[in-house]
Amino acid sequence: MNIVHVVKRALPQGKGLWAVVNNAGISGGIGSINLHSRKDYDDTLAVNLFGVIMVTKAFLQLVIMEKGRFVNTSSVMGRVAALCLSYSISKYGVEAFSDVLRREMYRKGVKVQIIEPGAFKTTIWGRGNLRRLAEEKVASLSAEVRAQLPNDAVEKLDGVLRPLMESASPNIQPVIDAYIHSVTSKFPKKRYLVGTDTLWIRIMWNLPECIGDFIADRLGFNSI
Repeated sequence: MNIVHVVKRALPQGKGLWAVVNNAGISGGIGSINLHSRKDYDDTLAVNLFGVIMVTKAFLQLVIMEKGRFVNTSSVMGRVAALCLSYSISKYGVEAFSDVLRREMYRKGVKVQIIEPGAFKTTIWGRGNLRRLAEEKVASLSAEVRAQLPNDAVEKLDGVLRPLMESASPNIQPVIDAYIHSVTSKFPKKRYLVGTDTLWIRIMWNLPECIGDFIADRLGFNSI
């Protein structure tokens, strides 16, 4: 049975939905553009972007009925693209879709909020998971591309995100608080940039590209 029918059957007669939270996500492909395959893009966009779009479309009329709201999970990588190409592309897409949706819903009384978490210690970016992704990525490459890589390609891929993950916050409560506020507040924010590491995102967001590119290079974002 279609999930929309399941939800409608659970709702009181003539009632819609107050809030829909689009939170599903995967880490996607890792490495440079040269290492990304079409499958990396397809798999990541299918969950992180198209999932948001199709769930929103499915429940749009129910939310309009209640003048409710959509809460879409993006990322700081939806503001500054670095490291994880397909992931960043998917989150930039969530930002764009949410902006368009918010403006289309302006006169319908429906609110649209974007949650933009920084680095938090969750299973999606877990230490062991990153190592597995690096191993799978190198193993999936053609012989021609593998020949271009250093012998320690797995270690380099795994190590690019290691400093970020080691400094990630184990306390996910600020993200939970952002979700609660976005769903329950009478005047929610349009965007919730959440995390102690988001200061550098605010800085990078406002720097001239030439300076931002230099900083990204110095941080090792272009290492493999």
